[in-house]
Amino acid sequence: KMRLLTSLHREKLAPTLPSFGILENMVLKRLVRPAKLEEFSKRAQLPQDKVSILEHAIREHNVFVLSSLYTNMKFENLGRSLGIDADEAEMTCSRMIAEGRMKGRIDQIDGVITFEGAHEVEEVAAAISSLKRHAKEQQPPMHFRETVSAKWDLRIVNLCQSIEDAVDLLIERHPAYANTLFRSIE
Repeated sequence: KMRLLTSLHREKLAPTLPSFGILENMVLKRLVRPAKLEEFSKRAQLPQDKVSILEHAIREHNVFVLSSLYTNMKFENLGRSLGIDADEAEMTCSRMIAEGRMKGRIDQIDGVITFEGAHEVEEVAAAISSLKRHAKEQQPPMHFRETVSAKWDLRIVNLCQSIEDAVDLLIERHPAYANTLFRSIE
């Protein structure tokens, strides 16, 4: 699925598509906001059953994106980020874990999911240690450098996008406070 989306994203005419924003967010592993999805659904005039399938796929994509940003998260916050309630967020995560598409633990008492993305950290750590070993001998293989820098680049992009979204939300919901806050920074 990701290869197909990436191929489509690389096409010259892709930026002219009305759905390019959603496509780009999925390829770059960014959150797809519910408003963008709703806008796309209206513009594409999808039948309700297709909209439900698309919403489900986007919701799971967003869970994967959030799992790469956070080690744990309350279902209230996860639901808010996904545009659904906490119970539905918990059901989505439990289904993904049960189907083996995501690693994590659910604490129903505290209403928290702990994402187990340690394999990515281990991959980066292994690549870095391999780089150190090869640095003394020779130039490290290109794929190690690309792996490490691509993962860090992606995490930085995701972090910047999250910060930008938080600032936009602050400005939208509390304009007077945001105005005061930004004036004090200058």
